[in-house]
Amino acid sequence: MTTSGGAAAIERELIREGLAAICEEMAVSVLRTSHSETVKSAMDFSTALCDETGQIIAQGVTLPNQLGALPEAVAAILRRFRGDLHPGDVAMVNDPFDGGMHLPDIFVVRPVFFESEYVGLVATVAHHADLGGMVAGSMSPYAEECFQEGLRIPPVKLYSRGRREEGVFALLGANTRVPDIVLGDFDAQLVACATGVKAFDRMIRRYGLAEFRAHVAALLDYTEMLTRQEIRTFPEGTYSYIDYLDDDGIRDDPVPIAVSIEIRDGGVTLDFTGSSPQVRSSLNNTLSFTHSNTYAAMRALLRSDIPNNAGFFRPITVKAPRGCILNCVLPAATGTRGLTGFRVMDAIFGALAPALPDRVMGASDGGLSLVTVGGVRPGGERFSVVELISGAWGGQALQDGEDGVPNVGANVSNIPVEMLESSLPVRVDHYGYIPDTGGAGLHRGGLSLQREYTFLQECDLSVRSDRATIYPYGIGAGRPGTPSLNLLGPENEEVLMPSKFSQRVTEGMRLIHRTAGAGGWGDPLARDPELAARDVRNGILSPERAFSEYGVIFEADGNEVDQEATETERSARRAASEEGATTTPISSSAPTPLEDRISDKLRESGKF
Repeated sequence: MTTSGGAAAIERELIREGLAAICEEMAVSVLRTSHSETVKSAMDFSTALCDETGQIIAQGVTLPNQLGALPEAVAAILRRFRGDLHPGDVAMVNDPFDGGMHLPDIFVVRPVFFESEYVGLVATVAHHADLGGMVAGSMSPYAEECFQEGLRIPPVKLYSRGRREEGVFALLGANTRVPDIVLGDFDAQLVACATGVKAFDRMIRRYGLAEFRAHVAALLDYTEMLTRQEIRTFPEGTYSYIDYLDDDGIRDDPVPIAVSIEIRDGGVTLDFTGSSPQVRSSLNNTLSFTHSNTYAAMRALLRSDIPNNAGFFRPITVKAPRGCILNCVLPAATGTRGLTGFRVMDAIFGALAPALPDRVMGASDGGLSLVTVGGVRPGGERFSVVELISGAWGGQALQDGEDGVPNVGANVSNIPVEMLESSLPVRVDHYGYIPDTGGAGLHRGGLSLQREYTFLQECDLSVRSDRATIYPYGIGAGRPGTPSLNLLGPENEEVLMPSKFSQRVTEGMRLIHRTAGAGGWGDPLARDPELAARDVRNGILSPERAFSEYGVIFEADGNEVDQEATETERSARRAASEEGATTTPISSSAPTPLEDRISDKLRESGKF
C-alpha cells in the first residue's frame, strides 16, 4: 500500500463504509424475498462479510447476539471443506456442536473468488420457522436432548460449483412442517449471498486485491486499537455479579449465571465459572453463543463509532467451563438458549455497573419473549410462526428507559398485528403499554408490553419468557422492574402459567402475555416531580403509584403537584430510610376488570 498516511486513512474509511453497505444491501435482499413473518417482519436474521481466514470484516445492523457466533460457524465450514471450496459453492450449518448455535438459526455461507483465487466469504444467518422436533417452531421448553429438537445439519453444501444439491433440499423439505416457508427463506439467504458476492467482487476490482487486503488488515488493527483505547478508560480491577433465570422450564429452582470480569491494560477477561451446569431443558448455550452475547454486551458499553469487525474481538477473552450452561456439550438441548444469552448480557452489565454507572442501564425486560403458534388449518395447510415480542430498556444515567424496543442484544421488530392475524388463526385483542410497570428511579425503567390473543382454532402453543420471579435489577437506588406474566384459558377464566411452557390450546382460549418492566436508574425520590406528573397525565403512571414510588402528592384537583407536601413526604422517607425503616410498599392500580384479575393473580403468586 503506497498511499500516504492521510490518504490511506481515508481509503480505509471508504472501504469500511463500503463493506458495511454491502451487508446492508444483503439485509435488504433478505427482507424483500423472505417468506416467514419471523424473518421478513420480525427481522430475525443477520448478514456479514469475512476474509479468506473467516474473520468478520463487516456486519449488518441486525442481531448483535447472532453475529459474534459467526466465526465458529465459518470455521466449521472451512474445516469440513478445506481445499474443496469452488466458485458457485454454497454451504450451510446449524449443528450446535459443529459450528451452530441452535437448530432454527441456519448459517448459509458462500465463498468469494476473484480471478479464480479464493478471497473471502459472504454469510447470512436466519431463524427458520420450523425444523421438526417436538413442537412447531422447534423450540420446546421441555426438550431434554438436542435429538428431540429437530434436524441437526453439519456443514454441508447446498450448491456445488453452481449445481443445486437437490437431495439436500429434499431432506430440508421433508423435515419441516412448513416446507414452502422454510425453503423460501433459504432462497432469501441465497439471494442475499449472491448480492454480497457481486458487491464484494466490485469492491476488490476497484482497489485491486493486494491493496484491498492491506486496507482490510489495517481496518481490523485500527478497530483493535480503538477498542483497547476505550477499555483503558475503564477503571481497572475485577468485578463480579450473579444474575438468574427464573427456572429452567422443568424445575422451579433459579438458574445462576455468574461472571467475573477483569479489566487490565486495555483488555477484558470474562470468566463465567460459577454458572449453572448445563440443564435438562433447552436453555443451554454453545460457547460460540456465549461469546456472541459477551461481545454484544461489551459493544454496548463502548463508543458507537468503533467499526464492527473481528478487530473488536481481540481484546476480549471469554472463559466458561466445559459442560456448564454457557458451554454445553452433546446431547444438550439449545432451542430456547436465547434467554440464557440475554442473561449473560445482564450479568455483564450488573458486574460493570459499579465501574461504569454512567454507561450501564437498569436491566431490560429479560430478553425477547417468544410466542410460537403452529397447527393445521381445516383444509390441511400447516402453519408455524415464531413471534418475537420486544419490551423495554432500563433507566439510564441521562434519560428514562426506552419503551417498546428490542433487547440491546437483538435488533428485531415486533410482528405487526395485521401480519400476524393474516398468518395465523388468532385474533389480537390488545397490544400496548401497561401503566404502573417498570422500575422507579431518577430515570424510570421502560414499560411492560402486553399482547392478548384469542385462538380461532385448535393450535399448538409454546411460550419462552422470563423475569417472572426474578425481576430486572435497578442501578444504584433504582427500583427493580416489574414481573412478566402469562395467563391462559377461556375468557374470564385465564390461569397463571409458568414463564416457559408448551401445550395444545383449543378454539376460544386466550393467551395474555406481558413482558417484564425494566429496572430503574438512581433514587426515585430525586426524580423531578413534574416528570412523575407528566407520566400521570400521559396515563402511564397512576397517582397512587406516583405517591408510593416517588413520594409525589397532587393538589386537590389532581392536576398539579403539591410541591410543599411532596418535599415534606420525601424528607420523611429519607429520614426513615437513614434510620433503617421500610419504605412505602408498591401499590397497584386496577383500571379495568382485566387488570383487577391480573393483579389478583400476581398477588396470589406473591409477585406484586
